[in-house]
Amino acid sequence: NFDEITPYPNGLPTGWIIANNGVGLNQSWRLTNQAPPYVNGIQAMLVNLEEIGQGNTSQDFLITNLVTVPEDGQLRFQTHQTVPGNQGTIYEVRYSTNIANQSDISQYQLLESWTEPEMNAVYDAWEEKVVDLTPTATAGQQIYIAFVRVHTQTTVGVGGDRWVLDDVNVTSQCFNPQNLEAEDIASTSATLVWEHEGSAINYQIELVEANVSQTGSFTDE
Repeated sequence: NFDEITPYPNGLPTGWIIANNGVGLNQSWRLTNQAPPYVNGIQAMLVNLEEIGQGNTSQDFLITNLVTVPEDGQLRFQTHQTVPGNQGTIYEVRYSTNIANQSDISQYQLLESWTEPEMNAVYDAWEEKVVDLTPTATAGQQIYIAFVRVHTQTTVGVGGDRWVLDDVNVTSQCFNPQNLEAEDIASTSATLVWEHEGSAINYQIELVEANVSQTGSFTDE
């Protein structure tokens, strides 16, 4: 979550780097502690907008250290913007399997991209994004992950929006159970059955009356 990273504002997590395509060199990813830039804690990562010249396209990369993809791997992160309306920024998550050259941005392939309206339903409210890693990386594979702000300046003045990033996490996907059924229903008992796509062997079960919210008090099975 970037809270312990120093020095401010140019510190990075251990093994992370920043890179770019050579356009718009006055701004790059950096720490921010200006409210409200973070979900929890005191710091987040920010890449600012800048004047790059009409018709030019900037690509600002924030690249993680080498990540070992877990089983059913997924990337989760919190994101928000700072400017209302669609300013034409594209937000991308890319990955590279070229573990010998972290900084070679030509090796990074697209995982997912969002326009400004797609990234945040409310531009300046934090929203969690989840990216499935399984189509591109197998369990145990090592990859670099890049957060890339892309903007083509269409006017003579500064355009685009900022990208604020926090709470980055690579973890195993928790699959929802499917085809929930109750069988052999008696006056005081029933058999509950379901199907599960993942590798879980233990479950937590909570029984509540219909239309009653879950309480968080469950039974381990």
